Amino acid sequence: PIVDLDTLEEGPCGYTYRLSSPEEDPYQITITSFYDVTYTTSTGRSGSLEGLSRSITFDYDIDEIQTVGTRN
Repeated sequence: PIVDLDTLEEGPCGYTYRLSSPEEDPYQITITSFYDVTYTTSTGRSGSLEGLSRSITFDYDIDEIQTVGTRN
């Protein structure tokens, strides 16, 4: 969990949003996955492929911000 509320660090599950998105202007999210691929064929040949990445961007509405209170 984030202890310092003024920090810009990511939360334990990714980015922490401090404000909901405006009604007609959702946040844009980009997710990128990176892959390192190695292979071995049935004939015994093996190798690796140059690093691969795949990205997708989409609109994401943040409608409600919730907090969890703990003691101390």
